[in-house]
Amino acid sequence: MRKPLMLVVVLVLAAAAAVSSGSASAQGRWSWPEHSKNLKVLPEETDAQTLRSTMQDFTHALGVRCHHCHVGEEGVSFTQWDFASDEKPAKETAREMMRMLADVEEALARIEPSGERVTMECATCHRGAARPQRLEDALTETYRTGGADAAIARYHELRDNTYGRGVYDFGEDALNLLGYRMLEAKDVPGATKAFTLNTELFPGSTMTWDSMAEVTLAAGDTTRAIELYGKAFALEPRNRNAERMLRRLRGEE
Repeated sequence: MRKPLMLVVVLVLAAAAAVSSGSASAQGRWSWPEHSKNLKVLPEETDAQTLRSTMQDFTHALGVRCHHCHVGEEGVSFTQWDFASDEKPAKETAREMMRMLADVEEALARIEPSGERVTMECATCHRGAARPQRLEDALTETYRTGGADAAIARYHELRDNTYGRGVYDFGEDALNLLGYRMLEAKDVPGATKAFTLNTELFPGSTMTWDSMAEVTLAAGDTTRAIELYGKAFALEPRNRNAERMLRRLRGEE
């Protein structure tokens, strides 16, 4: 059974491991080493096949390339890389993540599962992203540094590049949370953009229209807000917030 050395960062140890075979580099060709250097988490006896499989698991799980952790340039022969170097901080981060994963595995082994026990590995959390985040958090970071337009552009970029791969949840909750964070920052125009996009992507969701109504009301357009709350209520008659707001805005309470 393969050791669960995965969890977060990328090919840390591989780097260290990958540079050892002198005969291969002497011939100008690179191959996975049978005797790796500078291994600090992977077992010293890790063979070439296991090393290759482990490193490929890292790259696929995090959506990165070897230079994420190792000293070398993309497109340059691996014979020129210094895989044993600890120069890049990401390498030590990866080691710590692997140690943490081992601790998690030990803890899980002490838990009596109700069904088959979950297998913990890099992909369990990362799912193709070097830095695992909820979509709303990634968008909020972009918003705080670049504003609403940058956050919306980032949403489209991530959706175009990762949709269907399980990296992010592209349901209506992400943009809805982003919009409310913008409202908390008193950025009504920004929130309007986020909520508008959500209604375009999820026109059948009562939540998107309810949120659109709220930001419209915040913008001072009561008439349009009544229309939007009405749409939210029509889609879901159990939407108590929409029902309450309609009564209030119509002067019925």
